[in-house]
Amino acid sequence: MRETTVDIICPWWKRPSITAEHCRSMNRFMQAAPAGIECKYWVVLSEQDPYYPELLRLAWDNGYMILHEENRPLGRKTNVAVNAALSFRGQQQMDSRHWLMNIGSDDLVDPDYWELCTRYITEGEDHIYAVDRIYLCDEALTLAYRLITFNPGALRFIRLWAVQTLQQDHNKDLYPPELNRTLDGNSAANLSLIGVKIVNMVSEKIYIIDVKTNTNITSCAAFMRLSENGNFSKVPIRQLCNALGFYHPPKNAFSFKFGIPETKAIYKGMKVLVFVDSIATRAQVEKVYKGKELVELKPLKGKRFKNNLFSFHQLFIP
Repeated sequence: MRETTVDIICPWWKRPSITAEHCRSMNRFMQAAPAGIECKYWVVLSEQDPYYPELLRLAWDNGYMILHEENRPLGRKTNVAVNAALSFRGQQQMDSRHWLMNIGSDDLVDPDYWELCTRYITEGEDHIYAVDRIYLCDEALTLAYRLITFNPGALRFIRLWAVQTLQQDHNKDLYPPELNRTLDGNSAANLSLIGVKIVNMVSEKIYIIDVKTNTNITSCAAFMRLSENGNFSKVPIRQLCNALGFYHPPKNAFSFKFGIPETKAIYKGMKVLVFVDSIATRAQVEKVYKGKELVELKPLKGKRFKNNLFSFHQLFIP
């Protein structure tokens, strides 16, 4: 039997504490691969990252394939890993056993995902397979959500043959190199040029958890604002605890784990704490959206939040 290969690509940026947990998750996932499936992890680092030395050491210690590219545009940074995987496989024409899998550095994966995906990537005839739902939580484990989607990104498998054909026939990379967001949807649109469509692998199990921090392009709270249909719903945090297993929130999260009581009013000018990149940060409430349980915050130390929108559940009393 010929070996199936899975090249896992991931651009890293900041969030070293979450990325370390991600590495532990990915190592468990790769070690659990069934016989006949070989995995390789490609990380793309950026030297201007303030956490670059720490992230470089983390990638080196885990034995990952290390690449470098500026952080923006993110599309170009991600394509560096895609093209490295294509070059590494070194064939004039990829065949059906070579796959690409993209994931984020804040994603945690259950090794049992192989129970769902193995038959698709070893026997299936389609070229993109994706799990139909992901779960999200904040890093202090105070809130959790389920997102059912038909345009998924993380844990998506793409045949390298399709990526190579896209380059040869349309002179296009998988990800539009000028973009910093909406990469998943635009890469799927590019692949549709060669007639490739997404096939969803439907399962009720929790296979992927996206741990959101304020460094994310789309924060956990922003999902609440952007997703107002039945495909996005809050779930009890205890549903994720067993699936997370080894994940540990920041040490000082437990000091504030009870957050703000539901009976306490949240108002403009209120002083609160939020976790930003695993650090408890003092902030002030600038605006309250009571109907959506969201607030806009201003940090008190003169810094700026990349995303200033937070859920009530992410707030803590100093």
